[in-house]
Amino acid sequence: MPNDHLLRSIGWFVDLSDIRQYLTDFYSHTGRPSVDPELLIRMLLVGYCFGIRSERQLCEEVHLNLAYRWFCRLDPSG
Repeated sequence: MPNDHLLRSIGWFVDLSDIRQYLTDFYSHTGRPSVDPELLIRMLLVGYCFGIRSERQLCEEVHLNLAYRWFCRLDPSG
């Protein structure tokens, strides 16, 4: 990923590592597991920064684009 990529710049300032502890009380322990809040917020930032309005399209773009995967801290090999 290029050093001047927008997501690399945002990545320097965005620290969501402790967000799970603040949101733990809002998640249910029954049913399917909830979406990781850090991943959700990172994906929403990608959508806002690059004008991706559709959640379905955002999921597809994050799955395909290596820069988006890097920012969302997903395995680049898919």
